[in-house]
Amino acid sequence: MATPAAEERHATWLELFFGLVIVAAVAQLAHLLHDGVTFEKVLIFAFAYYAMWSIWTAFTLYANVTGTRTRQRAMLAAMFGIAVMASSSAARRTADTRAAPRCGRRRSRRRRALATP
Repeated sequence: MATPAAEERHATWLELFFGLVIVAAVAQLAHLLHDGVTFEKVLIFAFAYYAMWSIWTAFTLYANVTGTRTRQRAMLAAMFGIAVMASSSAARRTADTRAAPRCGRRRSRRRRALATP
């Protein structure tokens, strides 16, 4: 006798949005390595990526087990936490670029006006 197949489950809109948040967060995190690859940046990327990936995996498994009983507040809180991690990596990137020396920049209008005879 054949056993009836389990009913096929489709992802909810919240799960799809969670996946989109993860993609945006990882893309934001990848910009950390755009300007130059250093050991510190790779280490930050690896830890942050692992944190985002493990949260996403845990909630995906949770949603698969619970089905329609998925707790929306918990998923929204996880999405918020991942968005905070992604924005902190962007803040780190802009802080690194601001700290860089400004060699070879164009002179301001006032300096150019004073320099011309």
